[in-house]
Amino acid sequence: KTEMSVYEEVELTNMNYDDNEQLFTYACPCGDVFEISLEDLNDGENIAYCASCTLKIKVLFSASELSTIGSVKHNSDQNKASVLV
Repeated sequence: KTEMSVYEEVELTNMNYDDNEQLFTYACPCGDVFEISLEDLNDGENIAYCASCTLKIKVLFSASELSTIGSVKHNSDQNKASVLV
């Protein structure tokens, strides 16, 4: 299996996370940003793409890092649901 050539390998903790969009971003040298969604990461994707150029980065993360983010979001959704009932 051939590896895709990536511009950089970036730790998930070094990326910016937008809770509303559930999107991780990281500055691209072209001036735009690499983007990858929490959903993509949960699906096993680990390549973030820049919309403005051909560069891509490999996101380094552990399952426990993702579950922390997901569970925080999930718990808040549960709390909202119980308040509505």
